[in-house]
Amino acid sequence: MMKKSWDLVLASSAVIFWSASGAHHSTAEYDHNSIVELEGELISVYWGNPHPRYTLKTTPSEGKEEFLELEGSAVYVLERLGVREQMLSEGAYVRVAGYRSTRRPQWFQVANMLLEDGYEVLERGAQPRWTQTPEDISASSGNSENAEQGQIGLFRVWSRAALGDGLDFGELPLTAEATIRRTEWHPVDDNPAFQCITHGMPAIMPNPFPIEFIDNGDSIVLSLSNTVIRTIHLSQDLDPSIVAVTKQGYSVGRWDGQVLDIRTTRIDWPYFDDNGTPQSERVELVESFTLSEDGSRLDYEITVTDPGVFTRPVMSRVTYAALGEPLHDYQYCPGAE
Repeated sequence: MMKKSWDLVLASSAVIFWSASGAHHSTAEYDHNSIVELEGELISVYWGNPHPRYTLKTTPSEGKEEFLELEGSAVYVLERLGVREQMLSEGAYVRVAGYRSTRRPQWFQVANMLLEDGYEVLERGAQPRWTQTPEDISASSGNSENAEQGQIGLFRVWSRAALGDGLDFGELPLTAEATIRRTEWHPVDDNPAFQCITHGMPAIMPNPFPIEFIDNGDSIVLSLSNTVIRTIHLSQDLDPSIVAVTKQGYSVGRWDGQVLDIRTTRIDWPYFDDNGTPQSERVELVESFTLSEDGSRLDYEITVTDPGVFTRPVMSRVTYAALGEPLHDYQYCPGAE
């Protein structure tokens, strides 16, 4: 393919901008002290969670083709900003600025991407490199006109109400032993994401992707993507202590008017978060999803009690809205079995 002439593109360009940070997947492997510019042809696109990934074919000055792997931001962020998978289809020629991985030399984290039609996508608070200064829409709450019409109640798809919203537990009250264990954690070598392992509870909940509630009679399915689900059991007949431990745990729910209360135990997952905070087998989660009177908002609250890690319970809240956004596949390693 002939090299793209960017002068014509930049003459009539526009910018898509996102300045909020989405903390759901470690970025520790990327060198943010140095930015690298690339350009070339997209030869493959994975449009899913936790990040879109692209393979870029470049031809450096010495003439030998290189194939580089690019990691983008969250799909839901890009789609709210008007970016669609077809805009990044195979064969598209793009210009990219990003950060090189210190662990995998052929991998880059995208900061800026200039599309063929002149749109510059700015990710993770990046500033424009090739176009005019954009309008900051980091507080966008999506387009309510896209909300699912005719659906009321809990059982539908819910999205974070604002870009960048996430669970914030504040400063964690760690025990002395937990502090030591967290200090010993390596953000690359000990990160399950680099072993192609999706998180367990509660670490999966801070992910900023849409979620869906499905009525299954005596249980509720909580889908965090097309591939990551939780089951909320509405029957309290079974003693949780005899249930096998899993990384999502055993969740029991009950209705209190418009509120779904959930208690989760029997969690077999070593980390509380993406930062190496340890988690013990004694962890217990208490969650509530509260539907607003008009059915347009869903308030989520989670309290985590873990005497082996925290000196007191920790709590966080976030708000969801019915924006009609789709669920996407969730794969740490696209293409892996």
